[in-house]
Amino acid sequence: MEMMLFLFSTVLKPMDSLSLAKEFTLIRNYDGRLYFAPFIGKSIFLLDENERLQPITFTDDINYRIYDFHITPFALYLANGVSIEKFYLKSGIKEKLYSQDNISAFVITPSEELIIAEEEKNELIFLDFTNKIKLRKFDLRIKDIKLFNKIIYILTNNELLFCDEYGNIFDRRKLTGRFEKLFVTGNKIILFSAGEKEIYILNGEGRKNELPHTITDIAEYNEFIVILDGYGSTLYFYKPTDF
Repeated sequence: MEMMLFLFSTVLKPMDSLSLAKEFTLIRNYDGRLYFAPFIGKSIFLLDENERLQPITFTDDINYRIYDFHITPFALYLANGVSIEKFYLKSGIKEKLYSQDNISAFVITPSEELIIAEEEKNELIFLDFTNKIKLRKFDLRIKDIKLFNKIIYILTNNELLFCDEYGNIFDRRKLTGRFEKLFVTGNKIILFSAGEKEIYILNGEGRKNELPHTITDIAEYNEFIVILDGYGSTLYFYKPTDF
């Protein structure tokens, strides 16, 4: 098992920034458009072509908690900590797909099957297309999961695991330091923790870079990597070649 050591590289500088009218904790890219979610609220928000935030309201509950979310062509999927819910964008119907004690993160496969991280029981749960459990992986203290090019990236307390859609772990990297979240694009894997200024990049040898601001979340947007700052109210634009 390879141990990833991170060497300090440089302080990165953004090319541009955008102030947002609200505060958010999550950012996602779908079909070339950016979506934002607050930790508590009844809507997620689309950034339109005029850089204005357009709400997509999915509930009347103003105290709804959003731990994770994903967009598909016809629906919005939300994790509220104890369930995964699906909100149909056209009809406005919302249905509960799966319930569990402590859902921290999830991903959706191209066939719209769910893979869910259950934090309290230390499980990775694979659902089939009917949302029934088809596989469980135990004893995984999962902090975050991402899916990119059919590979599931699983961040635990001290490792990064590489898994296929059938639950087979085919590679793992021992990490020095602990991280809360990860972002994957192309050949780059970025590890970070909310509220910190450092990001850790795995693309060959490990590199540690410092930002001039704190961080909440990361997404890819057009030709940029965009970083939501620690306050959740400013979006910073970086060149992918900087990472």
